[in-house]
Amino acid sequence: MAAGWPEVGYVCQPAKRLLRRGGGSVGWCGLLFHLDSAEVSVEWARMRAAVRAIEAATRQGSIAGLVGFTHRLMDVLRQRTPFTAFCARINSKPRVVQTVYEMGLIWSRRVLRQVKLTLRKGLLLDGGGAILARPLNAFLRLLRRLCAQRHARLVACNSRSAIASAEVDLCAVFALHRVLQGALRSLLANGPAAPHPRGVAALSHPWDADPNFQIQPSGRSRGRSHRIRERRVWWVLTKFVSQRLSRLLRRAARTTKTDSHVDPDGGEVSSTGLSVVELLVATGPQSISRSAVAALKL
Repeated sequence: MAAGWPEVGYVCQPAKRLLRRGGGSVGWCGLLFHLDSAEVSVEWARMRAAVRAIEAATRQGSIAGLVGFTHRLMDVLRQRTPFTAFCARINSKPRVVQTVYEMGLIWSRRVLRQVKLTLRKGLLLDGGGAILARPLNAFLRLLRRLCAQRHARLVACNSRSAIASAEVDLCAVFALHRVLQGALRSLLANGPAAPHPRGVAALSHPWDADPNFQIQPSGRSRGRSHRIRERRVWWVLTKFVSQRLSRLLRRAARTTKTDSHVDPDGGEVSSTGLSVVELLVATGPQSISRSAVAALKL
């Protein structure tokens, strides 16, 4: 490996010939090989430049622009997620769920950033939940298609995917709900801005003895009014995503009662819905939510 294979142009990187003891992960061809569990995950840091290029080329101001941004971002995610990241023979169920959850976090953070830039320009302030309806549907459709393609490839290789289609939707919407909650908490923590001095009621000529003098109308400054409308849009978006997540959770509960299956590898009875819900809701140090945030450094 040190000498390489010059005839075919193969050169081994020195970092890949090091012997590492203990835990941690090793980067290998766009994947992270976890030494403690022998599982693989996606090295998202490699797509940082591609995501920034997509953001720079996106024009804010329309819902169609958000849908186009979703399609371009999914093209990058499709290139960075090989079928080995979904393989049930290599990875455990929590690892695959975390991979899909990380994809949902990437899209949620970036698309909400585009929404925020659009709102700062004074656009889409009256769109409500429709701002995210089409982009979210497009993302879920493309994500399900990606997982289905990876599952078909794994079946051809005598394996299978460790995540179902309904669980894909649950992971993505749960990630969007988490990101929206964080953004809304940040807006509420800032609080209402103090009114601009020009927005305070004042006399036009208080020294003038003319009885017909007028009082300038009091009101919020333009900047404060814009921030209040922007905060209202975030509330509406949070309500829309919460309702979508509630429907998925109810569907997962019904699936748990009626569609429990036996794992063909281990013979252990497991539910298709509730186990994923428990993994996503957990908030401990080793939970999926905290591990995913630590893995994403885009």
